[in-house]
Amino acid sequence: MKDADIVIEDNRIKSVGAKGSVPAGAKVFDVKGKTITPGFIDTHAHWFEIRRGILDTQNSGVSCESCLRRDRRTRRADGTNDSVRIPGPDRQRRTSIGLRAVFDRPPGVFSDNNFQSMEEVKGVLTKYRKYYGTHNIKSYIVGNRKQRQFMVQASKELEMMPTTEGGLDLKLDLTHVIDGFHGNEHTLPITPLYKDVLELFAKSGIAETPTLIVNYGGPFGEGLIGTNSAKFTTTRN
Repeated sequence: MKDADIVIEDNRIKSVGAKGSVPAGAKVFDVKGKTITPGFIDTHAHWFEIRRGILDTQNSGVSCESCLRRDRRTRRADGTNDSVRIPGPDRQRRTSIGLRAVFDRPPGVFSDNNFQSMEEVKGVLTKYRKYYGTHNIKSYIVGNRKQRQFMVQASKELEMMPTTEGGLDLKLDLTHVIDGFHGNEHTLPITPLYKDVLELFAKSGIAETPTLIVNYGGPFGEGLIGTNSAKFTTTRN
């Protein structure tokens, strides 16, 4: 909306309207010529820097200040690979400038766990809740469909939220939706998608994170854009 007034009350956007709609007595900031957006939520961040000594006040991984400059206000770390970063959200709230890390995850579970029962899954997830203090779990294609259903059932009983990914397999993605996973990561690898698939995702209530820089079925931008800081080098022989 061009040439508008934004009214903020108690740190919340109360209204956006035509110019001249500012309440009497309000403090006015002139941002003519600027574009204003709400803060974005990064729903699939990877934070790879590991601090093995004292948890200092520096930002972990990619610069959190740079994320703030790109209007990322909240992050969900998906695929955290070392428990040393789990205290990060609390430390950041106390001592560091950065994004709100409200959904950080511990290390994921993989097919090599080879779960044989729901009780085995519950045993692992109970430790995650107790020692990592998390309600989120990344299920990295934990095995066959029966094992994946163990994961969903155990997570439901423990009030945890399991997310997963299809590994370039649309049929696998669809079973994640049908079986009740809380979330599914990365783009679906086949286009176009038709009404039956779209309605299945919508009515299931699953959260789909496309992670467009890891574009299954399309070009990757992982080394150029986003939270991953890797840089690719081409060598000519």
